[in-house]
Amino acid sequence: MLFDELKNKYPNAQLSLYGDCLIIPSNEFQKEWEKTLQEEGHTVHMTDYEYKSVYAVSMQKKETYKKTPFPEPPKESDKTKNMRLAAQSPDWDPREEQHLLKRWEELGNISNEQKGNQLKSEFPKRSAAALIQKHRKLIAKQEREQAKKDGEKPEAPKETTAATSQDLEYLGKITEILEKVTDPINARVEELHKKIVDLDLRIGTLVDDKAELEKEIDILKADFKGHEHSKKTGLPLVPP
Repeated sequence: MLFDELKNKYPNAQLSLYGDCLIIPSNEFQKEWEKTLQEEGHTVHMTDYEYKSVYAVSMQKKETYKKTPFPEPPKESDKTKNMRLAAQSPDWDPREEQHLLKRWEELGNISNEQKGNQLKSEFPKRSAAALIQKHRKLIAKQEREQAKKDGEKPEAPKETTAATSQDLEYLGKITEILEKVTDPINARVEELHKKIVDLDLRIGTLVDDKAELEKEIDILKADFKGHEHSKKTGLPLVPP
């Protein structure tokens, strides 16, 4: 190495600014040495030593720090990648939607993943995941529109509505409990209804009786007035 060769030829001295350095007269220092010495890890400074211009080459190599490489980002899973691409897909126009529905049906009874992969070439800007997701949305939209026309709520997906034997047993118990609770209530309601009808009839009778009594009272009042008039005038009472 160049430094080892120079060390055997030139003396070293302790400098206040640069520490222990190899002292090389400037007139003997070759320009290309500087780059080589720096590559070997030594610093090179031009300075004055004992009233002479010299090059001071550090005896100790400067510490070199290895750059710590940044950790590579975790590899994106296929599922995450498909979801990201699906979210970045451009908006759909009605012609694309109709073409997707038609081609999806034409591919028959293969899995959705297979259909999505086969149709990618027909939709260059879409990923397979985007095609699968869009097809599901279109089918759900069709079901909602059909249910709205029929006046019914759309059926939930079969996988979420399929009742197990335990569910059916539970529903049976609930129904039995409700019947036990509602039967006495219904009987009580019917009894109250009968009482209300009976009271209504009685009120109607009382109203009719009141009307008859009022008529009789009016007749008695008229008779009383006639007797009073006859007493005052001495005229005979004229029957009504």
